[in-house]
Amino acid sequence: KKLRLKPEKPEAYDGRADAQVFHKFMRQTVEYLSAFDIKQEMLASHVSNFLKGRAYSFFVTSVSSAPRKWTLRKLFEGLFNYCFPVDYRLQQQEKLDKCYQRDKTVRDYVHELENLFLMSGYVSTREKVKRLWNGFRPEIQAELWKMFLTPDTSYWSQVLKTAETIELAERVSHRAGRHATASQDAKQGKSLASFSASRRSDNPSRSGGSHRFSKPAERKSERP
Repeated sequence: KKLRLKPEKPEAYDGRADAQVFHKFMRQTVEYLSAFDIKQEMLASHVSNFLKGRAYSFFVTSVSSAPRKWTLRKLFEGLFNYCFPVDYRLQQQEKLDKCYQRDKTVRDYVHELENLFLMSGYVSTREKVKRLWNGFRPEIQAELWKMFLTPDTSYWSQVLKTAETIELAERVSHRAGRHATASQDAKQGKSLASFSASRRSDNPSRSGGSHRFSKPAERKSERP
C-alpha cells in the first residue's frame, strides 16, 4: 500500500510585489487545497489563513464581507491587482521586449524569458515561440532555418532542443579550433627554433666559439 504524502502548508504571503513569490504562493495554495474536500464557497476563507500584512488587508477590506462569492481565480486576481503596482505588467512587458540572448547561454536566456512571460501576464503559445526565436543570436536563428524550423509553425520544445544542439556544436567547433591553433603555433615554434639553430651552425662568426681574423701587419717601406 502506497503512503499518501501530507500536503505542505503554503508559506504565508505578505503582499510583497514579487512575481515569483506570488506564483509560488498560488501553486502551493492550489496543491494544498486540492488535497482536501473543501466546498467551492469556502475556498476564499481557507486561503485567508495563509495571508498576512498587506495581503490580509486585502482580504479584510474586499473579501471578508462575502467570501462565498469569491472563486479561487477571482481571489488570486484581486490579490495581485491590490498588491502589485498598476503598471507592473507594463513594466514586465517592456523588459520582455528588450530581452535578447546576446552573450547568454541558451538555457540562461530561456530561463529569463520564461520568468518574464510569467510576470507580464498572458502570452499565447505561438507568441512565446516567436519571441524565443527572435531573441536568439543571428547565428542560431540561421541554423534553425537550415533545420527547416520556423517561428510560425514549430513548437517551443522543438526550437529549444534544436537551439541547445546548435550551441553545443558551436562549443565543440570552437574547442577544436583552439586546439588546432595551439598545435600550429607549437609546430611553428619548433620550426623557428630549428631554423635558428641551423643558421648558427652555418655562420660560425655568430657562435660563441668563433675565432677572429687578425688584421695583416703592414709592411714597412724600405728607404732607398
